[in-house]
Amino acid sequence: MKKLLLLVSLMMSASAFAHTLGDKIHFQSDSAFISVLGNGNDLCFDGEYFHAKVPVCLKTRTSGADDDITCVKWGKAQSSQPRVSTRLRCAQYDDDRDDCRRYEEIAYIQSPVRTVKFYETDDDSERLVKTEVIEVPSCN
Repeated sequence: MKKLLLLVSLMMSASAFAHTLGDKIHFQSDSAFISVLGNGNDLCFDGEYFHAKVPVCLKTRTSGADDDITCVKWGKAQSSQPRVSTRLRCAQYDDDRDDCRRYEEIAYIQSPVRTVKFYETDDDSERLVKTEVIEVPSCN
């Protein structure tokens, strides 16, 4: 019950801020970032994998001369992301830094304990309002 009250208070307080930093788990295979602050994605951690409902396109429309594809209906699907995985990053750019010449595979480790920073934006300025440590709930 305490976790539920904490989660509800965080969700309500987060809406009062312009943006947050450090609050997302990256589900790489789905190209989705899921917030630990909760938003109906049922994010949880089982000790090895993060599990959540991620946004997926259910229906697309093709239009224009270039056959542009647009999603016209969204839904959610269950997905998982290992805590420890790998990702590619650019190891060498071209001279203009426009294109990557060589990629390298690096470790990608996401912690279930997140330090979330809440910022407020006013007239071209930004200030840190608060910082909270939040743990992704257990799946059990």
